[in-house]
Amino acid sequence: MASRGRSIPALDDCTGVILAGGQSRRFGRNKALEPLAGMPLAQRVARVLRELFRAQLLVTNTPEVYASLRIPSVVDDRPGLGSLGGIYTALRHADSPWCFIVGCDMPFLAADAVRALAACRGTPLPSAAAAAPEPSWCDRGEATLPDVVVPFVDGRFHTLHAFYHRRCLPAVEHLLEARRLRIDVLYAMVATRVVDAVDPAWGGVARLAVLRRSLFNINTRDDLRQANALLRAEG
Repeated sequence: MASRGRSIPALDDCTGVILAGGQSRRFGRNKALEPLAGMPLAQRVARVLRELFRAQLLVTNTPEVYASLRIPSVVDDRPGLGSLGGIYTALRHADSPWCFIVGCDMPFLAADAVRALAACRGTPLPSAAAAAPEPSWCDRGEATLPDVVVPFVDGRFHTLHAFYHRRCLPAVEHLLEARRLRIDVLYAMVATRVVDAVDPAWGGVARLAVLRRSLFNINTRDDLRQANALLRAEG
């Protein structure tokens, strides 16, 4: 299922997953194929995933549209149920225990930011956070390690720039059956490592700036113009 490319040992237990199932209503057409400095947005994301992960996967209902990415694709198992349905599909089909889930519209995805998040997967949670999830949702060998690692920056969770373990599947399936599709609801049900803007995982202000850039996503034509302006300013 997952393609095999250049390996980085620390991330060998994870598949890099692009979700490309959105309808791009605010943009007006398929934004994943929109060029930025001559390269489609989804291709920019795929390029970083190849650098980071031995395996990559694309979740989409139109795989023929993304053939040029040269990434194995799977059709959404739960179509019409938003990004949470895409996460469910990725966790079911990936060969690895972890998935890094990213949107197709994040042109500045930064390898350093992803690696910093990845390192948090092996950090035990504080006792209170580890005890919070209901035991029935996650069958974990080590109860203190996270099932999700997600950034919380500028007042919100960045749910499509986050790591998810397949232990989350029962909880995700429960939410889908209940049609509770907000991804952040999941975080109260499983062991979640929230990495906020002051977390030492970022290694200081300079790396936090890299993270904020990595989290930039494109929803509108104005966002695309802003991205082009950023590239021009950098020369």
